[in-house]
Amino acid sequence: MAREIRVSVDDDEVFERMRARKRELDLSWEEVLHRGLRDREGGVEDLGDRIERQVTRRVEQSLGSAFGVDVGGPGDRDPTPGYEPDPPGGVDPAGPSTPGDPTAGTAGTAGTAGGTGGLDEEMETLANAEDAVLAFPTLADEPHNTVPLRVTIETGADGMAVDVVAVRTSRAAADRNRFDRGARRAIAEELAGGGTATLSLAAGEEEYPVVPELSWATEDGHPTVTEVEIVEVRFGD
Repeated sequence: MAREIRVSVDDDEVFERMRARKRELDLSWEEVLHRGLRDREGGVEDLGDRIERQVTRRVEQSLGSAFGVDVGGPGDRDPTPGYEPDPPGGVDPAGPSTPGDPTAGTAGTAGTAGGTGGLDEEMETLANAEDAVLAFPTLADEPHNTVPLRVTIETGADGMAVDVVAVRTSRAAADRNRFDRGARRAIAEELAGGGTATLSLAAGEEEYPVVPELSWATEDGHPTVTEVEIVEVRFGD
């Protein structure tokens, strides 16, 4: 008997972040495949030709082994300048490590072999952060004029430091961060004139005047904040 299993997700920032990381990895693989070139001492070699030659050599060796025929030997080397034998286990599916390849040689990222620690740490940080809302006193008190965030907070003798982990994009925040035309200019003028925004936590039980730096994009004709940095928390304002 078939069973239907439904998973309810109240807040899916983690899933959105994982989808974004998957898109980054897909693009990096596409970049490697389309580049298709490897620097050599004597020039460049087409990646497709290299793979085809290695596969052909493997087939010949397998047939020779099956029929007891000695195929190649110590002198059977690829004539390509700068040729290096295949690594144990076959052709490296990640291709060459070239400058600009975001998946090559980056410690702690999901693009390295066994290096998912970076993504795991990012997910843990996101899960341990708390919800916050950034509002702007110069705009009407409407949800679409606010930016939903996930933040971590540190306090000490120097005051408070707020680290924005993510701009929330989950279904629970779908009615926020869709500003009207003209709102971006009003926010820019307010901040440039020394004004502040309001960071609210715990459903408004904690509020702090802050100075944010905002990065913008446009979605469906509406200005949308894509990144936030809290530069300063101003106590006493």
